[in-house]
Amino acid sequence: MKTFLFSISLWLIGFNCGLAQWVQTNGPYGATSAAVILQTDSLLFSATGCGYFSKTALADDWTLHSILTFTSYTVVGDSLFAGTLNEGIKLISLSNLNIPPASVNPLIANALSHSDSCLYAGNKRFGFFRSRNGGVTWDTCNNGLPVDTLWDPSGNFSVETFVSCIAVTNDHIYCGTKKGIYRNTGSLGQWQAINAGLPLVHFNFIYEILN
Repeated sequence: MKTFLFSISLWLIGFNCGLAQWVQTNGPYGATSAAVILQTDSLLFSATGCGYFSKTALADDWTLHSILTFTSYTVVGDSLFAGTLNEGIKLISLSNLNIPPASVNPLIANALSHSDSCLYAGNKRFGFFRSRNGGVTWDTCNNGLPVDTLWDPSGNFSVETFVSCIAVTNDHIYCGTKKGIYRNTGSLGQWQAINAGLPLVHFNFIYEILN
């Protein structure tokens, strides 16, 4: 089984597609920015800048369930783990969206993914995290990732490890940083750069394709 990685940096790529006419669904209307669209069983789920919505048939209107705003997400069974803008990680039941989102951990997660046994998160200050207990507690796993030194006007400094996206395959874990893509095994020891042929820029999307 071969695994192919597809990545997008902040460089702009233009292309044309011969698609038929797009048709707007029944709401939400106005200047709503849709950040997440996913389908699970008969449910169509959309997260926007003003909350998340669902519908069970294309002809239905979208139903607003919460004003929660996502920055990242990963789906584990019927559970959706959502990284929010300033409320940490929340847990949403896709089998019953009438249940309010449950708080999991205050960690800010700009990226979320998972394997069979762990959850993985990344943020733009403290790097890569792993949880073995459903997101309740997290360990940092940053050995080998690029580090920036930040100075403030008073002369003090701090370090930043920037992780913007995560992809998990059968054999490896990948993360995107401001200085390229890095790979690790499930043991999360030393990260290795895999940037031959890539610009060393901020990557905001990695997707794995199994073939």
